[in-house]
Amino acid sequence: MSQLKYWIWLSMKDRLRASLKSAAYRQFDTLEELYYADKRELRQIDGIEDRDIAELMNKDMDSVERVLEQCERGGIQILTMQDAIYPSRLKNIPDPPLVLYYKGRMPAFDEEVAIAVIGTRTPTPYGLSVAETISYDIAKGGGYIVSGMARGLDSQAAIGALKAGKPTAAILGGGVDVIYPPENERLYNDIVAAGVVISEYVPGAEPMGRHFPERNRIISGLSCGVLVVEAGERSGTSITAAYASEQGRDLFAVPGAINAPMSVGTNALIRDGFAKLTTCAADVLEEYAHSFASKISSPSKRRAVSDSAESETREIKPATPVERKIDQRKLDELPENRRKILALLNSGPMYLDDIVDGSGMDAATVLGEVTMLVLDGFLKELAGKRYAPGEKLLV
Repeated sequence: MSQLKYWIWLSMKDRLRASLKSAAYRQFDTLEELYYADKRELRQIDGIEDRDIAELMNKDMDSVERVLEQCERGGIQILTMQDAIYPSRLKNIPDPPLVLYYKGRMPAFDEEVAIAVIGTRTPTPYGLSVAETISYDIAKGGGYIVSGMARGLDSQAAIGALKAGKPTAAILGGGVDVIYPPENERLYNDIVAAGVVISEYVPGAEPMGRHFPERNRIISGLSCGVLVVEAGERSGTSITAAYASEQGRDLFAVPGAINAPMSVGTNALIRDGFAKLTTCAADVLEEYAHSFASKISSPSKRRAVSDSAESETREIKPATPVERKIDQRKLDELPENRRKILALLNSGPMYLDDIVDGSGMDAATVLGEVTMLVLDGFLKELAGKRYAPGEKLLV
């Protein structure tokens, strides 16, 4: 019986806390010895209780065989702590996962400037825009985006990396073959094709509430730093931030309006000195430019957070005119705010700040309307965070 089966057997002991699993495998030279250990030998494990011993005395291997069959059928790879490509960065955190299941291409995380981008599942348009823009720029600059593929900012971070033409990693709170949330099926497939999805839970495991805090330690554990985009006063994001601090990871946070509920958490991290104030990818990448010189290109200072003072004095200079015209009939059918934005683009693509200036609306309103116009196909985003009329609007 291969050692792999023993690793899976121990990892599947869900009634054992992670710290006890770590203590158990360190107590014995091999997991095979742990598997065949009697009660007397098991009592030598630090912190073990009678109920834990009873769990370890269950030697059933049928479930392990089923997991191996599922992995073979589903094209799922298995990585254990004894494997050479298991990231040392992750192995050195408290209570690392004994086994990782993955689909896609596992990067050499120890050689990557992996940046976890996290935030609320109920973001504002501002948060969505910042998460995608800054993730795009980090990926373009040589970073590797890690997220949890949750609703909201996690998903937007992965989208930003993929739009940059770069791989990204998603750490799941259920089996690596279970797409959650279900509306992320297309994103899941794109991540698998370009990067990797990872989970410590066996194939077919449904996402459970307790899985997500456990999952968060892996997100930060694989990363050099953690970037928080938006977070409420009390949110799951704070758990990942706490893991980052415990693991000695760098912490970054995007500031927000002082009266914005979804910026209470990020503003507090900055105020209390736990996180570096971050307004662009360069604020993150410059921290690793020396230690990862071969990876990091000259980071752009393009801001993910608009500077309204500068935008007030900037002259609007549209790029070259578009060859096709906006369909006036379709334009007339849209709400007034969206008509104002799209009408500005008759002359050519424009930067977001210039759209704010030309529309006469505040930045938050423009961000929200632009986000919806892109999602609906009336706008398309070009390189350099410029916007132009989308196919759905042109004739």
